[in-house]
Amino acid sequence: MILDLSDVKRIAQEVARAADRSLDVIGAVATTAGSPYTELMMVIRGCHQEPSRFVIGADRGSGEQALRVAIASRLRQHLNQSLD
Repeated sequence: MILDLSDVKRIAQEVARAADRSLDVIGAVATTAGSPYTELMMVIRGCHQEPSRFVIGADRGSGEQALRVAIASRLRQHLNQSLD
């Protein structure tokens, strides 16, 4: 079952806030009709370093728990790269 985009955005927001209170989800979009691949537009609030916006991809067809794990992993990767 493919999760609705509104659910994906809600889940992503919960995961993002747990990872870092400055992270926010601007939007979730399906790249192709019927595809489970989704892109999430993220922003780091209060960031003085560019870019403060970034996109991560996620599969919304594997269930909520798998989506949470995937989003958390991608956010950690991005935040670690930003600190380097």
